[in-house]
Amino acid sequence: MTRKNTQKQKSKPEGYTFGRPTLYKEEYTQRMIDFFSTPYFKEVTKVIIKKGVPISIQVDVPNDFPLFEKFSVDIGVHRDTLNQWCKVHPSFSDSYKKAKELQKARLIQLTLSGYYNPTFSIFTAKNITDMNDTVITKHEKTDFDDFNFDQLSKDELNNLQELLAKATPKQELS
Repeated sequence: MTRKNTQKQKSKPEGYTFGRPTLYKEEYTQRMIDFFSTPYFKEVTKVIIKKGVPISIQVDVPNDFPLFEKFSVDIGVHRDTLNQWCKVHPSFSDSYKKAKELQKARLIQLTLSGYYNPTFSIFTAKNITDMNDTVITKHEKTDFDDFNFDQLSKDELNNLQELLAKATPKQELS
């Protein structure tokens, strides 16, 4: 049995689009740049005890590292929503790319200055920037590169196979 739709389709107003309305606002493009452009440091007061006397000194400490996850929470959306907006809004996409560069510059500068742990910075750089490890393998030509094994007799091939079998460590099967 097939069910027929008994409800009549209502006409939609001009310009109506299906789905939930977007939460996007053009102001988010500048707000994102501002979020990622916060100063690298903030000044805090630290109290130290010197010869039994408390002394207040001003110390610069790094601000929190800006993350897209934090920005998305601040504007009330999910991180995936930012990626969708990049596909639909060119100005937002441009701001997103600039924010990524600001984030990368902060990570590099504060790591080189000794404020961030180098091991964690490497991990972070590989996962949130375009940086990665590059392995360069150099292949040097050997005497066997141009060797034609077809020229060997069956006895010579068998001897070679026996030599290779002896040279290759045997793996035990468990």
